[in-house]
Amino acid sequence: ILSGQMKILNAGSENLKILLIGSSYSGYNKMPNILKSIAENEGKSVSIEEYLHYGRSLYEISQISDFESKLTSEKWDYIFLQDSPHRIAYPKTFSQMLPRSDPHPVSVTLEKVKDITIENYNKTNVVYFMPWAFKDGMLWVPGQNDDFFRMQEKIYRNSIELTKELKIQLAPVGWS
Repeated sequence: ILSGQMKILNAGSENLKILLIGSSYSGYNKMPNILKSIAENEGKSVSIEEYLHYGRSLYEISQISDFESKLTSEKWDYIFLQDSPHRIAYPKTFSQMLPRSDPHPVSVTLEKVKDITIENYNKTNVVYFMPWAFKDGMLWVPGQNDDFFRMQEKIYRNSIELTKELKIQLAPVGWS
């Protein structure tokens, strides 16, 4: 699905600098390798740096001491951001559903990252990786009845809405 959605890598320079920020959704699924392969198939030379912290939300990652210096260390062509599926599916209630989650919505962090990124280099493309729903949706959370498909629909709808609002690009890697 990535190859069909990542035509954005066609534009611009032949030598792309990409920063991928996220958690296990990106790492375990080898997103850096997939991105590199797609770009190279389009005739691009690619340098990808990973800033992956498994088990952490995008907000938690943004609080790491060297986070801002990583964002501003290069004139990135693309910065790809990935966060947990429950944060985008349930932006107003995820912290009540999963009380041990940090309570910061993904929108706040995406906006912060976009602002820092654009201030550093206004030609950087900020791209949000749409995650995919948990295998069992939220059925494993007491009182929740969203299966995989209902959760995925919420992720889809909310990802589109949020990226339009923030004027950033969307890579619907979780949509099939």
